[in-house]
Amino acid sequence: MGKGGAGAAVASLVAVTLLATAPARGQAAPAPGRDTFWIGGGLGVGSEDAAGSLNGSYQFGASLVSLRATITAGILGDDGFGDYALLYGRATRPATKQYHLSAAAGVGLVHGCRGGGLSSCRDVPSVIGFPIELQAFWRPASLIALGIYGFANLNQEQSFAGVTLGLQLGRLH
Repeated sequence: MGKGGAGAAVASLVAVTLLATAPARGQAAPAPGRDTFWIGGGLGVGSEDAAGSLNGSYQFGASLVSLRATITAGILGDDGFGDYALLYGRATRPATKQYHLSAAAGVGLVHGCRGGGLSSCRDVPSVIGFPIELQAFWRPASLIALGIYGFANLNQEQSFAGVTLGLQLGRLH
């Protein structure tokens, strides 16, 4: 084999080796994401004793949009406050993960009443508030999840917060 034949053999060996090498992780194209959505509800404790939450969420990529209704009220009819809110936030990607975390904030309408027991609760004027939510859920299946839903609303009338143990149903993976 002459000088030119050896060089061609080495070049061919290098070319075959490079072609056979799998692409690096950074070079691989990401799998197309699948949007997820769910409804959820829960019961727990809040700044006024008991708390409840209902929400609907839609996730595309790492972005999350939620609509929610929350309430925290005294057990014997004391003060009670709640909100209806639209929130935007960020979340872990749903690919096939069993755990999901998210945080969101937005704008909400706060409603409530103050003191006096079961029959004499006085309505307070509705105000605009700054709602916040945190979701931490275990998703053992693609349609159901169990976890903790935390919420708060900062506003001029009566800020409030709560944590509920919740259930989510929807397309979660």
